[in-house]
Amino acid sequence: MVCRLLETPALPRIPVCLWLLMGMLLSAHDAFGWGNEGHRIVCQIALDRLTPAGRALVRAIEADLASVQDPFDDCPGCQAAHPDDGRSMTFQVGCTWADESRRDTFKDTAEYHFINVPRMFTTFDLARDCAALDCVVVGIQRNARYITLAPVNSTQRERRVLALRFLGHFVGDLHQPLHVGFAEDLGGNSIDVRWQTGSGTLDRSLHSVWDTEILRRAGLTNQMDDGPALNSEITKAELTQWQTFDIAAWAGESFGLAQATAYVKPGGTRVMENDLLSDEYFKAAAPVVREQLKKAGVRLAHLINAAANRTLPANMLRLTP
Repeated sequence: MVCRLLETPALPRIPVCLWLLMGMLLSAHDAFGWGNEGHRIVCQIALDRLTPAGRALVRAIEADLASVQDPFDDCPGCQAAHPDDGRSMTFQVGCTWADESRRDTFKDTAEYHFINVPRMFTTFDLARDCAALDCVVVGIQRNARYITLAPVNSTQRERRVLALRFLGHFVGDLHQPLHVGFAEDLGGNSIDVRWQTGSGTLDRSLHSVWDTEILRRAGLTNQMDDGPALNSEITKAELTQWQTFDIAAWAGESFGLAQATAYVKPGGTRVMENDLLSDEYFKAAAPVVREQLKKAGVRLAHLINAAANRTLPANMLRLTP
């Protein structure tokens, strides 16, 4: 049995055994986090909260774009099916790239988008639920580390450019409650429901309701308008509460919200296959979505600002790459 150590601010020096990797892979699911709209709103909030040093770090990373190699450069006919990872994109658009790349050039990152928790448990446990160091908590920790390290060659410059995109996306994913959902239903992907749109219904998975449909019904679809609007709602007390480096605790928050809101209809009954998710469900879910988008933006900015100032906690920087 081969074991490695994972450290987080909440759970230092946790032994984890790689022989559990197969169990994690069997629970992998087709999860996209927030839709493009949600991810871009998160990253707009973060961009607006960067310190001068944080903005300078983002600019420096983006300036190394030429170091990103397209593995399909020698295959002109492949370009339509394989978008170039080295193409220029804004910080906000870069925050959606990880969903595209996991279908293409970074298929090995699929498990970094989520965490599955067995239904028998009501709390998230990092050592148990991320036993193979292959989940979104580790994805965040690893890529926060990468943007902190000063690159010394083109390979490291490429890694840092892509790490900024991964970091922005994974922080967003972790704050979508069903990305810390139950393994048995693949974070709501295998629960098909009817979603009340206001004037009609749509057939959707429960997961996709939380990815996109709640946001769209709430009118959260435009990063340039909705990012600043949500940003303006954030209080100093919320900043104090949210700006932590305890990524495992962020996961625990999402799992609690999944159980309390995503998997449960108003009145307390569990969401079941073919259920109609009514206006009352939307009214309960929309405030959760708004707050999670705000938390994700604040925390993403917090990580980037700390990376720029080299104030990330030391145990976030020790994970073996």
